[in-house]
Amino acid sequence: MVNATIYAFFCFHTEFGEISCCEGRTLEIFKGRSTMAKKKKFDFEPYEEYKNCFVNAAARDWLNDEKSVSHYMPYHRLESWIDKSAMTFVSPSKWEDPFEKIYLDTALLNFPSQKSYTPPQIVCLCFTKNLFKDSVAFWNSFKNNESTQLVRVVLNFKKMVNQLINSLKKRKMKIYIAAVDYLQQQKNMISTNKNAFVKHILDNSSSVGDAESFYMKMLSCKRKAFAFEKEIRIMLVSQNRTRNIGLDVDGCYPVKIDFHSIVQKIWLEPIRIPTGWVSEDLAKERLKKMQDKIQQSPLYEKRKKCTEIDFSQILTTKKERV
Repeated sequence: MVNATIYAFFCFHTEFGEISCCEGRTLEIFKGRSTMAKKKKFDFEPYEEYKNCFVNAAARDWLNDEKSVSHYMPYHRLESWIDKSAMTFVSPSKWEDPFEKIYLDTALLNFPSQKSYTPPQIVCLCFTKNLFKDSVAFWNSFKNNESTQLVRVVLNFKKMVNQLINSLKKRKMKIYIAAVDYLQQQKNMISTNKNAFVKHILDNSSSVGDAESFYMKMLSCKRKAFAFEKEIRIMLVSQNRTRNIGLDVDGCYPVKIDFHSIVQKIWLEPIRIPTGWVSEDLAKERLKKMQDKIQQSPLYEKRKKCTEIDFSQILTTKKERV
């Protein structure tokens, strides 16, 4: 077995032959596909002049246009990020969707040019391209605890990626950025249907590629039920050939970054009932350097009730009144 490199995902498919699986979710891939073909939208390619960053086509469009992404998280975590000037990656083992973790520890056997590949330790953080000013579905989807106050942080995607690249150079990290692919049929993600899962990845790639990028694509797939998220993942791969990525005591992997230069807006979760949460004014006081970017979501603001409607003021012509 070859030594596996270490991956980290910031919270974002290929082409093979037949596969089989044995106990322990070991994936065996046989040769039989071309290694050269026309590029497809999920192929990873180098990002600009950087040698340590690779982007798939769907995510590249987001970088080329300097668009924004959003990240939902608890308010207290935002304060920590800003205080430490660092973003934190976490292990995919913490993902709530059990389907996303099916292939997390899957070994690749008889992989072209490499024989075997054993997955390394991984950490992850995800973003959404969906920039609704206010979405009840999003606030509810990312809420794991009713008592926890959420924030939606809007960031300049390209500036953030460029900072991450520079911040990780000395750590010898390789960066993979991919827009998540949403499978039409849920059954194609389960381990008993692994052949269909791998074929789907292969059909959306121009070549088999290397084991490292193929593994990244395996972990960039979700079910169609989550397509509304329009998720992008930034994945970091340690090149030091050790399995220990160096998580902190909280099981996180921090990366230094200048938030003030990349944050465009901070939305506080809409307050539906008195909770003792941090108000807009208090948040501006605590996060003084960000105060001009902080706003409370007005989704559940109280409004004056309507007591009457005078149609004579609306239907102004005889034709309208008929």
